[in-house]
Amino acid sequence: MALETVEDIIRALQEHPEWREPLLDALLSDQYRQLPSRTDRLEEALARLAEESAKTDQALRELSVSLQRSREENDRAFAELRESLQRSKEENDRSFAELRESLQRSKEENDRAFAELRESLQRSKEENDRAFAELRESLQRSREENDRAFKEMRENTQLMKEETDRVIDRLQRDTAELKGYHLEEYYRHHATAILGRYFRSLKVVDKGDYLQKLHEQSPMTDEEWRQLVSADLFLRGRHQPSGAEYLTVWEISWKIDRSDVQRAIQRAELLRRWEANTLPVVAGKNITQGARRMAQQSGVLVVQETTVINGTSPAARG
Repeated sequence: MALETVEDIIRALQEHPEWREPLLDALLSDQYRQLPSRTDRLEEALARLAEESAKTDQALRELSVSLQRSREENDRAFAELRESLQRSKEENDRSFAELRESLQRSKEENDRAFAELRESLQRSKEENDRAFAELRESLQRSREENDRAFKEMRENTQLMKEETDRVIDRLQRDTAELKGYHLEEYYRHHATAILGRYFRSLKVVDKGDYLQKLHEQSPMTDEEWRQLVSADLFLRGRHQPSGAEYLTVWEISWKIDRSDVQRAIQRAELLRRWEANTLPVVAGKNITQGARRMAQQSGVLVVQETTVINGTSPAARG
């Protein structure tokens, strides 16, 4: 939850009332934590004053009743009562004067108490304002520090991701190479059986000796040599329906795509300079639809796992 303004803090305290007491403990000194108890004492004093005032009012009401009775008695003994009323009036005047003085003193004391309370509340407000200002500054500093920390974390995460991506890419390349080596070894040992339905007397051709003989017959350029050395497998045999001898040049990949088909075609075309009956072959675990269409259109033999997809291709070429 981001707390950027006083309204945010007030809203947060409304949503989480359990935060108020710990916040007051953190913000207010012991002196101001005792303020409610002082206020309670003041309220008790005001209550006592109200009680005394109520008693005074009751006394006045009783006095009024007494005066009424006196007036009735005065009707019977007016002369005697005038002196009594005069004395009573003088006494009442003194009482009311004392009462007024007492009320005035009480009012002045209350005014002073309320003034002190207002000053105390004003000081508390100023201290709270300062505390909230410090809290906002602290929260701002904390936010800036968190932003820096998150920025560093994001940078570190990005570095870790980049490093992880490099490791994964390296592992994928290594895995692809291992898969490729495995497939090459697999087809080197099983190609004669896989193509045995279409060719007889199949033999794996030693690539080094074979290319050396070709180079002696008609020298190759460096690029031609590199292309043919990169071929995965050479296999020679006779096509059973036609009896023609074929040299098959293999491009082996875990997943055959159009580039694999294109390399097989290019290497077969290059080898036809020496051997006209050269057949391009692509082999692997899977093949894309684009590579399959390209192989069919170009007369490339496709071997998917141990299944020959278009085995009639050599017959068409023969």
